[in-house]
Order: sequence, then structure tokens, then C-alpha cells
Amino acid sequence: KTHPRALLPHRHLEPCAPARCAVLHIFAEERSDRCCVALFGDGDNITTLMRYYRAVTLLLIAASDALQAPAARRPARTRRHSATLPDEPHRVEIAQGAGREPLVLETGRIGRQADAAITATRGGTTVYATLCVGAADAGGGDFLPMSVEYQERFSATGRTSGSYNKRDGRANDGEILTCRLIDRPLRPTVPDGYTADVQLLAWVLSYDGAHDPQVLAVQACAAALRMSSVPTLEAVGAARCVVREDADGQKTFVVDPPPADVASADFGIVVGAAADGSVLMVEAEGAFVPEADALAALEAARAEAVATATAIAEWADALRDERGASGVPLRPYPDDLETAVAETFGARVADQTTTLRTKDMRACRVEYGALCAAVDAFALERGFTRADASRVLKKLSSKEMARIVRTEGRRADGRDLVTVRPIDVDMAPLPTTHGSVVFTRGETQSLATATLGDASMSLRRDAALEDKLPNKEFYLQYAFPPSSVGETGRTGAPGRREVGHGALAEKALRYAMPNSTEFPYAVRVESLITESCGSSSMASVCGGCLALLDAGVPLSDNVAGVAMGVLLDDLENPIVLTDILGVEDALGGMDFKVAGSADGISAFQLDVKSLGLKSETLGAALSQARDARLHVLGEMANRGISEPNPLPASVPRSKTIHVA
Repeated sequence: KTHPRALLPHRHLEPCAPARCAVLHIFAEERSDRCCVALFGDGDNITTLMRYYRAVTLLLIAASDALQAPAARRPARTRRHSATLPDEPHRVEIAQGAGREPLVLETGRIGRQADAAITATRGGTTVYATLCVGAADAGGGDFLPMSVEYQERFSATGRTSGSYNKRDGRANDGEILTCRLIDRPLRPTVPDGYTADVQLLAWVLSYDGAHDPQVLAVQACAAALRMSSVPTLEAVGAARCVVREDADGQKTFVVDPPPADVASADFGIVVGAAADGSVLMVEAEGAFVPEADALAALEAARAEAVATATAIAEWADALRDERGASGVPLRPYPDDLETAVAETFGARVADQTTTLRTKDMRACRVEYGALCAAVDAFALERGFTRADASRVLKKLSSKEMARIVRTEGRRADGRDLVTVRPIDVDMAPLPTTHGSVVFTRGETQSLATATLGDASMSLRRDAALEDKLPNKEFYLQYAFPPSSVGETGRTGAPGRREVGHGALAEKALRYAMPNSTEFPYAVRVESLITESCGSSSMASVCGGCLALLDAGVPLSDNVAGVAMGVLLDDLENPIVLTDILGVEDALGGMDFKVAGSADGISAFQLDVKSLGLKSETLGAALSQARDARLHVLGEMANRGISEPNPLPASVPRSKTIHVA
């Protein structure tokens, strides 16, 4: 009703413009209170502005009401939700040492509907990770159904996919291995009894080529897990370390190296560790390094991982306490049922633990199935569930196995702690393959074949973060059909476990392969597991080595592998087991696979099921594994071959002519 020109003494307005129109125009264009403040706060006469303050306020209210969007386009619910968000996202910088970019973790900016969402950044590399919790008891109540997905986006390096529709496709082998790298250290930190459906998703959104996205993804997912409603026993950190040797033979241990240095290093290791110092995961490979160097690199990476885990715990716990406890409760352990089952079935559990001493694997599985059915029926009669029965039977079996080992010094199949199972080698069982062998160790058997070809047989690779990766001239593929354990099941494309086991066996043999100048062939090794009772990946290493020798491949070293286990029922007095059985893997505390030659280690991998594993225990396991590896190499040479055969007649020949 009033619009004197002195109402808006602003130098950017036309002198003849009505004041009301000016207000409406500015508010519609900017839709911001801050813009209105700028409009009125830049006047030349503050006394005049204050005099007409009330009139201006009324005009702004009228303009806001007139320009309000319809409810269907901008619902009030969205505005209320946004208004409750914090003004600033929660952010922390974790120092990574002198001269290194800090680890920056942030939450509250994106992914706010997830149970936890973390953006992790180092330099120009950014990983976004989310965690969501689904239905309780999704896995039946006796295990944690946690899934992990990791994807490297092509846009992270300013490229697009080479596929027809230009979309980022299914996970490649490298991404699958990173999924396993994330899952393995996190799973042991979730307490027994939590069985809700948990899904972790991680995307590499930006990559600068200087900071490792894999380790960053583990750290981002670890922070998301610690901050989420999922209960955890400890926070988790991860770190990478490489070993370099200069011309004088001096060795340098470098923590957190750039990706370019990882590819050229003599030895590389990734370690996941808990804030309490427990080792949770190890993935390592190298050119036959001594055990002492491998252990020193492991300890350097573990110390870095523990420091990161401690910092993550301090930050995430404070935010978690601020948000308050929520989520799916733990499923209580049925102590009463354990007591009742121990009284009723204790003798059968003890007999089942040592059945392998007198019966074969198939008979043992039949007897164990009957015991499981009896315990299930017993639990159901008393108002418990099959999941309760499964948890109780596993715990009782684990206790009994540990008791027998500690009191008798003998294991489920009658061996002592350091003896390797009997080995048998059948060379060249397949007449038309280039190289073949049936390698048997106890109840684990691998049918390995080697095929040689020209460059067209090499394995093509496509990765989002690297441009024009060279083709792989050597690769190993692993197959684990359900018949290998006497069961029916899915066949077809390899699962994640098969991809992981094949990659481990490939790493173990890679450093013994001749270079393309000396041996211009593409080589494919396939390991078909025909029987399995523990350590099929290490049987693939042994079988793959013999198949390569049978095909005439001039290896620099013969390679073998063995799986080690540990009993952690007494953390102050752990017991290391050599060449573990499947039952010792399932009921024990770790699965530690070590492969290499007589000179050193080419690959090893560690998975654990609980906290408490110390570096000292791994040192003892490495020493014990070396003795076992030398024994296996001797058996391979005595029962098979130790030198390469001449090239078979069916192998294509190549000849290089130098023209001056």
C-alpha cells in the first residue's frame, strides 16, 4: 500500500521502479533470505533503512507467500527433514606421517538416509562408502549375512566405459578381490549373535594415481561399520607396506607407497588390524623374500593400521554416542542349551571330533549330519531354534578339538602338530593336454592343467582406474564344483571364493614364470578341485607348478604351498597347526596360507575368525610353514618331477630371427 522511493535506497535499483515490484523480482530470482539482506543492507542511509524496516518486512512476507511453490512440487516434509540436519558435516583429519596426505573422513553431507555413510579422501582420491542394515535373522540366526560391493567408477579418471551402453558394468576380478579385502578384516569384529542383513557399498569416485583406493576403501568401510548401528568389538584400520632392495642389497620398508611403487616393489603386503593390536587380515606377494623380511613388513603395516583404527574409533564412537544406540539387538547365546547338549551328546561330539582317525571323509560327513539332526531335534523339543543348536554344536566341537590337541598332542586325523598329510602325484594323466597332473594331499585333490599359446591367448583386462592395462601372459583359474565335497549345488560362473583362491595361487606362481623374451608363450593354468578337505588353494599351487613343468615351462623356482591354522582358546598360549584340515579351518582361529620356494615366500594370505591374533604367533607360523613347504617340495620332486620336460609336440613353436 505504501511504496515511497526512499523505502529502498539501493544503488542497483532503477529510481522509477516501484518498491514492491523490486522486492518481488529479487526474491523470485534468488529465492534466498541472504539475497534480501544484501538488497536492503547495502543502502547509503542506515537511519532510513531502520525507519522503514517494518514496512519492508511486511513486503517480504507477502512476496514469500505469493511465490510459495505448490505442495506437490515441494512437499513440506522435505523442508522439515532438511531443517533438522546439522549446519556442518562431521569431519576428521587423521595424520598419516610426515610428507603424506592426511586421511580425511566425513559424514553428514551425502548419503544421509543410510545407516552410515562415509566419504574418505586422501589427496585427489575419494571413496564413498555406505552401510545399511536389513531384516533381522536374515541368515537364519547362526551367522552374519554381510555382503560387500566395491566399484571403481570410470568417471573417477575422466573416462567412460568401453561397453556399448557406456555404463559401468559388473565387477571385474580386481574389484571382487577388493570386496574380499574389505570383508575379511571387518567380519571378525562383529560379535557372535548379530545376524541382521548388512550391506556395505563402496565406490571410487575420484582417483589421482598417487593414493591407494583399495586401502582407502577398507578404511572408509571400517569407519562406516564403526559408526553404524551394528555392534562391533573393535575398530579396524588397514595399511600397505612394500619392501625395496637397492643395488647394494640394502632393504627399505615403505609404508603407504604410491601405486606405481607397489607394482615395482620386491614385496608388498596389506594388513588389516584392530585398535587393540590384533591382526585381522593379511594379503601379501613378492619375489621369494625371506620370512624375516615378510614379518618385518607385516609388523610395519600392522602398526600403521592400528594407529588408523584408534583414530577411527575415537571419531566414530563420539558420533555414535551422540546419535544414541539403536538397531537390531544381539541374539543371546543359549547357555542352558549348551549345558543340556553337553550332558546328552558330549560323548558323541568327542567321538565325532576324532572320526577321521578311523574313517574316511565321506563317512565322517554322514555321521556329522546325523549328529546335527539329533541336536536340532533336541533343541526344538525344548523351545530353541535350529540356529541355537548350530551355534551350540559348533562351540562344543571347537572346545573338544582344542582339548584333544592340548592334552594328547594329536589332531582330528591322528597327526601331530607339524606333520603334513600324505602326498601323491600322478604326472601327465591327460594325454592331449600340454601339461597335466593330479596332486593329492590327504583328502584334498587338484587336477591341474597347463595350456600354452600365442599372444592371442593372453588375458585381456579392462580397469576403470588404469588406461590400457597390458594383457596377462600368465593366469591361473580355479574351479570348485560342489561334487568335491560330496554335495549338490550351483555350477557355472565362478563365485567370489573361486576368484580369490585362483588369484592367490596365481600370485604364488607368477614370480617363478620366465619373461616373455625367454619364453614367448601365453600360459593358462586351470586347477579343478576334485576333492577338498582343507587348503585347496595351496593344492592348486603345487598342482599348477607340476603342470607347468610337465608342459615344458622353464620355471626359475619350484613352488609349493601349505595352509597353517591356530587354536586361540588360550590367547596367551596359542597352538599353531601345520597343513590344516577342513574341520580345523572351520573350528580354529585362523586360515594362514603360505606359498613359496626353498628360497623364500611368493604369496601368503591370512583370515581370522576372532580377535586376539598377535604378530608373534604369525612369526611362529611362518617358521613352521617353511619346514612344511620344504617337505612338500621334496615330495613333489620325488613323486613327480623337478625339472621342466621338453615342449610337447602339440605346443605351437615360435622362432625369433634378428635382422641386422
